[in-house]
Amino acid sequence: MNRTVWLGALAALALVALTVGLLGGRATRSGAVAAQGGRSGPNAVAARGGGGVREAEADVDGSAQVRGEVVDEDGVALTEGALLLRCLRGDDVSVLGTVRISPEGTFEGPGCRGRVCATLQHPTQSPAEPWMLQPGAETVLRATSLHRLWGVVEAPDGTPVEAATVTFTAAGPADERDPHALIPLSTRSTTTDADGRFSVAWLRKPPCGPCEEAVGGCAELPPMVDRIEAVASASRYASGSFAWDVDEAVGEGPDTPLRIAMGAAGDLLTGQLVDAQGQAYARAYVLARSIDRPREQRRADVDAQGNFEVDGLGAGEYGVRAIADGVELATADAVAGDDVSLMGEPAAGRGALEVSVWGPEGRLAVGATVTGGPFRGAKTDMKGRVRAERPLPGSMTLRVRLGPDVVRRSVEIPADLAETTAHPHRVEVRFTNAASE
Repeated sequence: MNRTVWLGALAALALVALTVGLLGGRATRSGAVAAQGGRSGPNAVAARGGGGVREAEADVDGSAQVRGEVVDEDGVALTEGALLLRCLRGDDVSVLGTVRISPEGTFEGPGCRGRVCATLQHPTQSPAEPWMLQPGAETVLRATSLHRLWGVVEAPDGTPVEAATVTFTAAGPADERDPHALIPLSTRSTTTDADGRFSVAWLRKPPCGPCEEAVGGCAELPPMVDRIEAVASASRYASGSFAWDVDEAVGEGPDTPLRIAMGAAGDLLTGQLVDAQGQAYARAYVLARSIDRPREQRRADVDAQGNFEVDGLGAGEYGVRAIADGVELATADAVAGDDVSLMGEPAAGRGALEVSVWGPEGRLAVGATVTGGPFRGAKTDMKGRVRAERPLPGSMTLRVRLGPDVVRRSVEIPADLAETTAHPHRVEVRFTNAASE
């Protein structure tokens, strides 16, 4: 199949996201429903035209179930994935829930007094045509395989590289690329197996059914890139890359994979990061980005003494950035084998920061998510608290999520924070019933 046809594939994710977003304001019922494993049988509804099922008006009790089996084009049951179920009544669409496909390929979920639309969530399969389910009848849903991009990552001597990370980006100079164009692949990164191989799906525009039409019609395809670059990175090797036009016959199958050659790594880039008083920073890390190859970047954590080592660097100069708690501390230019001394401009943190989160009912909130400053998705404990040692002084904004609600809180960490962590700087975040960003 010509790769230009595959460009329509990216709409799969875009349209599902658009549909769910549009439904958010119109949904009358939502929630996850555990699959109970229905069975196919003599009452199964035959698929029409080799894919999908008959459309039928359903005027049944809302507790009626839809059930059936999901198979591929060869009739083999799918053993993973899920179905997003929605109810269509007139022009109103509501979310019924998401049901998992069982290891036997069966599913069972809630019905409604209308027609039930099913959207497949699967890494390699897509519906052959719109899926409509009839409550009370068992249905066979037929899917078709997504075309795939195959590739292999090799070391300088030609041997396969296991556990290499392969990242896909738009190729070409940044000022010549459409910033809104998307990549028509199911994922932006993947890893290689023991044979150095990887495989990702080209996206296909899913069928447009009655539910999509009811929530504003079938969306036009978003703009997509016409040239892709795959960058492979792995420890002990310099990064390798391969760029190609989307309509080129590259990576057509496992026998003709796209090949990415890794380079020979130079010596370690070593160094130390401290503040003006010689103190190390907590949660600091170093990024080394190639000046000649901007998509090539390596990261290394800074230890408690301020030392770091960056491996996998290739030829040429790298821009080095030291970062902690979202703050850039110092920069330098270096090449593989250099030993770099970095001095952070802000003083290293001291003491501790403790954040307490209170729910709208006036109780300490367990499991709230805190991001910003020294926190990266930290969860509050059984006492509704998160804690960070040695936060950097200065201003920061915390973003706290509790269920669907989000509160932003500006925090100032004083430079003279007590050195002992027994007396942390305490901050409270309180939710109300109207809490929102």
